[in-house]
Amino acid sequence: MLAKLTKKQISKFSYYVDKWIKIGLSTEECDFEKSKEAAKLAYKCAGLDEPKYFFGPFDCPVIAKIANDYIKNFFSIFRINKAKIKFEDQVGDQVGNQVWNQVRNQVRDQVENQAGDQVRNQIYGSMDSSWLSFYDFFQNECKIDCSKLNGLFEMAKYCGWWIPLKGIVIFQHRPKEIHFDSRNRLHNLNGPSISYRSNLINIFTVKGVTVDKKIVGKEFGWQDIDNEQNVEKRRIMIELYGLEKYIKESGAKIVNSDDWGVLYRKKTLGDEDIYCVKVVNSTLEPDGTSKEYMLRVDPNSYGGLKTARAAIASTWRYPDKKLVFEKPEDYVCKIQT
Repeated sequence: MLAKLTKKQISKFSYYVDKWIKIGLSTEECDFEKSKEAAKLAYKCAGLDEPKYFFGPFDCPVIAKIANDYIKNFFSIFRINKAKIKFEDQVGDQVGNQVWNQVRNQVRDQVENQAGDQVRNQIYGSMDSSWLSFYDFFQNECKIDCSKLNGLFEMAKYCGWWIPLKGIVIFQHRPKEIHFDSRNRLHNLNGPSISYRSNLINIFTVKGVTVDKKIVGKEFGWQDIDNEQNVEKRRIMIELYGLEKYIKESGAKIVNSDDWGVLYRKKTLGDEDIYCVKVVNSTLEPDGTSKEYMLRVDPNSYGGLKTARAAIASTWRYPDKKLVFEKPEDYVCKIQT
């Protein structure tokens, strides 16, 4: 029984994280021949007959789905080996979940929760197929037999998504490009965050939020923002559109105007109202004009913002986000500027 990992084993965490992130984010084309061998091994590990027919690799999930339907219909029409090939009975669960359950239970039997959690907290969830990294670690570093996953280990290295049927396997290429931001969220403001080798399908994402192509292309107006039902998408749209432009064009109401600035309130559907304060830069521009700025503020500051001065004071925060000024009147523009 493995109760605790050694320091040497723990030091290997980063290796398996890096290894499987690299595999999961690979944009190389599917290696058809190696994928065939991996599929055969996966079926064998699941106790299934070896597949006889291999199709692909297809450029994207849409084409693979079309191919899947066409192949089913083709064999049904011509009744080729129909007795042995039951297409309506996909074996994905047997190839994947059945093997996964067996290995998972085996590891649980040999590893106490403490040791398992040590790895899971570091590795599990690092990528879509990160559970493979979890068992790859235990097989190689803890000598626990996870060989029933060997076919799936190999498939992940050489192929994108794949469709296992009874007697047939359909392969797909991996994505052509994958883009992230500095926080490792899917993100691209210049095109798809995930693009395939066919334009039939591409994934557009901003800061981890899946959006429509028109949002990335900034092909929308303030009316589209107001009509967007999804709160996360709406926030992304406001950011791309420009907060100041949105507030001015969308009919935000003036809450208060004083010598300090102008406080606006914009009601939003299903989300907290947007409060913004317009301020003027005291430093003149080269042409002699004063530049205006729109700052979003927390409407709950000081028990609820009612004045522009309070709104500006609320923007002064300590590193722990606490307000610098106990009350808005403590903020003096000349001193702070």
